[in-house]
Amino acid sequence: MNPEILTELQRAARFLFLQKLAFGGRVKGRNYGNINTTKVSKFNPHELWDGIEDIHRRLSSVQIENLPWREAIERYDRDYTLIYADPPYLGFKNYSHSFTIKDYEELADVAKSIEGTIFISHKEHPEIRKLLRAMDVKEFPFDYSFQKGGRKKVVELVFCNREIPQ
Repeated sequence: MNPEILTELQRAARFLFLQKLAFGGRVKGRNYGNINTTKVSKFNPHELWDGIEDIHRRLSSVQIENLPWREAIERYDRDYTLIYADPPYLGFKNYSHSFTIKDYEELADVAKSIEGTIFISHKEHPEIRKLLRAMDVKEFPFDYSFQKGGRKKVVELVFCNREIPQ
């Protein structure tokens, strides 16, 4: 079905449906693992409204923007602002927009100068560790299974321009 011919409401319903059935938010290609026809479907339209209400409550005071990162930080930086930056991993090509080492250098400079608190996440990478070395860092090891070839042990790094409580 071509989403361009759908109304906004139909596109939203389609998005919700695909996200409920997708593995890891990946809706294109084969992403469902082995088919088990004895299991009940994960999609239950009768439960959707409760989920939408919960999401609405949780996000009612959250500002979500689709802006260039510099513009978003400039616009919302205050001493009480919490910014979570999840830029494209350095060297990965599976994004519509990539982040170069220069972009990371600029992000590191901005993180040092803002009033608010910023968290920046990235997978383990020596160049990123070096660039963000002035920031506090916490490591989150986990098994990554969203790829061909099974599970892989990885470390996600979260950097912060403030001390991260233990």
